[in-house]
Amino acid sequence: MKSIGERVQSLRLQRDMSSTELARTVGISQAQISRLECGKQGWRSSTIERVAKALGVTVSFLYADDDSVEAAAAMLERTPKLKAVLVSPIMCDLTLQLARLKMIKSSAFRAVKTLVEQLS
Repeated sequence: MKSIGERVQSLRLQRDMSSTELARTVGISQAQISRLECGKQGWRSSTIERVAKALGVTVSFLYADDDSVEAAAAMLERTPKLKAVLVSPIMCDLTLQLARLKMIKSSAFRAVKTLVEQLS
């Protein structure tokens, strides 16, 4: 499974974006982007949010396993309207909160996931 840094680097390269461009968009230094992508520095939630927005993905997309990332990337390329919804501030906030919940306690995340599935 890829780390968040590896996934960010892969997405950045797929978009023909330099680390300097991403750094400028996110508001951090190029050296910091490099350290984050290589795993030499930990990610802050606010940085993950800004990087996800700059790359046109959700925070949960950055946390997803490889198979779901590939499937989601393909789906987003085919449906730009869905992509616009998923990168909206409300969805970014929701996915960040869910990612935080998943990192904090897996049983709580499963409970919320089950509830959401039942409501949809």
